[in-house]
Amino acid sequence: MGRPYLAAFLLGPFGALAFAPFYFWPGLLVLGPLVELLRRVRTPGRGFLVAATFGFTYFLAGVYWVGIAFYADAATFGPWAVPAVLGLCFILGLTVGVAGLLTNLVAWQSRIARILAFAVAWTLT
Repeated sequence: MGRPYLAAFLLGPFGALAFAPFYFWPGLLVLGPLVELLRRVRTPGRGFLVAATFGFTYFLAGVYWVGIAFYADAATFGPWAVPAVLGLCFILGLTVGVAGLLTNLVAWQSRIARILAFAVAWTLT
């Protein structure tokens, strides 16, 4: 995991596979590697960037279907599909980034405590 941003970028879509229509339950296990990436980058600012990178690709793989609604009236709204979905994923990714930042504000001694702290922070954001 020498490249935390690339690893976070690749972990995001894997996590989205846990949900419909794939139901690939091992995708839920991405939380562990993500929190390990947060531990390795250590600073809150880098924790924010790593978690936001993960969040962007996680939501991009998970909510791509929102863009399909823009094609109900393709002539009017079709050109807005891609920017709207990318913007939505960016904003949702920021919430995961804030969770990463909050998690890295404390030097957790236990991996389990760090995972639980990240899960709580993500839920709150």
